[in-house]
Amino acid sequence: MLIFKLAWRNIWRNKKRSLVTIGLCTICTVFLIWFEAFNDGSHQKMIRDVVEMYPGYIQIQEKGYFDRPSYDHLLTNVSTIKQQLKAIDGIHAKSVRFEAPSLFSSKDVSYGGLLIGIEPENEAKISRLKKALVTGRFIASSDTNGVYMGVDLAKKLHVNLGDSFVFMSSAIDRSMAADTLTVKGLFESNLFDSDIQFVFVNKSFMDDIFLVNNMASYLVVKPTDTAESLVLAETLTSLFNNTTIEVLSWRHLLSSFVQFVEMDEAMGRMTIIIVVLVVFFVIMIFNFISIYNRTKEVGMMRAMGTSDWQIIGVLSLESLIITMMSIIFGVCGGSWLAIYFETNPLEIKLSEDVLEMYHQFGMLDFSIPTRFSLDAIIFGVIIIIVINVLAIIFPIWKTLQLKPRQALQGNS
Repeated sequence: MLIFKLAWRNIWRNKKRSLVTIGLCTICTVFLIWFEAFNDGSHQKMIRDVVEMYPGYIQIQEKGYFDRPSYDHLLTNVSTIKQQLKAIDGIHAKSVRFEAPSLFSSKDVSYGGLLIGIEPENEAKISRLKKALVTGRFIASSDTNGVYMGVDLAKKLHVNLGDSFVFMSSAIDRSMAADTLTVKGLFESNLFDSDIQFVFVNKSFMDDIFLVNNMASYLVVKPTDTAESLVLAETLTSLFNNTTIEVLSWRHLLSSFVQFVEMDEAMGRMTIIIVVLVVFFVIMIFNFISIYNRTKEVGMMRAMGTSDWQIIGVLSLESLIITMMSIIFGVCGGSWLAIYFETNPLEIKLSEDVLEMYHQFGMLDFSIPTRFSLDAIIFGVIIIIVINVLAIIFPIWKTLQLKPRQALQGNS
């Protein structure tokens, strides 16, 4: 108790220096909590925008389809697979897709692309294609030859809402598949080349023409809790372990995007390291000046028989009190900022080149929310504690190197 009173008195003996140190540590704590929440929130948004635009969190495919997508690696007996998935907890929605490379022709021009059969109601639950609508409407299960196509492809073919064009492809028996399609809606996703290649139509329309009834290129699964998508993928892998079916998570499907996110995370960590180093040296200098100015006091304590460990205890307790005060203020401030920007996302302004890079991954907008979590608080608190512990070691060691006589004379 006596040591605590002594440490508390020493802190407020020089209010200005103590308040500056507390303020600096508080600002650092606030920044660390907010920055961790911002990094987490921005990456979660990037992942959500890209994964939910089209690829999906989990795809169930025939082995070999991912490396060589062709009719030789189609899922068969889709109804049985759907029935098996009903027994698995944690699945929010599922939908099948059938993809067929096709040639699209209007009156003026022809262009190659991908005709994709979907289940409209289920597709709206697993992807954001419907939200990418620019004009017209998303296709419904009642539509037969109505299509939902990318705006860039529509421009290439010189077609608009209500216009018709022809597609030519091949069925799974290698016979010709062709028919007339009518534009019901146009979308803009910015996801790689989807806007200039993708044409979506009812899968039931493709079943007869392509002879793919109860078959699909793959089946997309959306977890109830998207944060647990990798766990669900492992569960589904175990379910189909002894079959020719494989389960791929979004990390496997979007490996290049994952590398991009990891690089962005690494840049964020570099920023934190730089800030932490600057704060560390500033705090250490403040501690050194504070303790150096008290060398006579330390010398007197040692001359009176105070042990080095008792002196270390007093100085360390001073640092601990300042650290705890900073953590309390910093956690309150950082948490408030994280919560505020979680409900009021930051609007980020980027250059055209950077915008194009993000657009190709399918990001719809650049309103970046933070993600407030206990992890962000723990991260900030641990870092600030480590900074203060390390910053007090050298000043204490340097002071204890002085002999009592030197300390009493104020010499270094």
